[in-house]
Amino acid sequence: MKKIKFLIDEIKKVKTKPQLISFFKGITSLDAYCWAGIIIQENETATCVNKKIIGDLPCDKLEKILSNFPNKFSYRKLTEIEFIFREEIENSILVDDDLSGILLLPFHGAGNDFGYFVLGISKRGSNPVTRISEKLGWFWSIIVPYLYAAYDCAWKEDQVHITKRELECIRWASEGKTSWEISQILNISERTANFHISNYIQKTGSTNRQQAIAKCLLKGHLVL
Repeated sequence: MKKIKFLIDEIKKVKTKPQLISFFKGITSLDAYCWAGIIIQENETATCVNKKIIGDLPCDKLEKILSNFPNKFSYRKLTEIEFIFREEIENSILVDDDLSGILLLPFHGAGNDFGYFVLGISKRGSNPVTRISEKLGWFWSIIVPYLYAAYDCAWKEDQVHITKRELECIRWASEGKTSWEISQILNISERTANFHISNYIQKTGSTNRQQAIAKCLLKGHLVL
């Protein structure tokens, strides 16, 4: 429990991207781990998933390894802790000779965001990965919510600020109201209502109202 408290306290200090990346690199020095990180999958649209990889992960080879298990590791398919043991990985895509297995721990973030905590387990450990896999899963399942909170904090600087009025206008637009009707509801001019909606469309990289509403729903920012 002391190690859990130590890690949580360290994660709470993370406020920036470099600090989060540094934390993941530091994990490998704490125990017999090859590398660690998180993969965040964000719904941009109903058919487009944006993927962010944060940490000290061997991205290319890891992608090839996970692609061999499409029924488990495609978007939202993994619902519980999973281990991939060295024997299941083809030699041609082995990440490194020291790898004993891979821990993948799924988590849900804000809105429709979904992701995995990924941990490469080294042969250097005193116990075989088959014996410690369950314990590792339990241990990191306590830590991961704090990791996501740190990620959310560190990446907020990249997020576009949506004003309260813009959200009000797009919410009424999502209920089928015209700009004139929105102006009457909010006691503003029709031109101002259009201004706020146009700002919202631009900030979300949308082409029209319908796409902006869809993106907002997918991100969980608009509750109908």
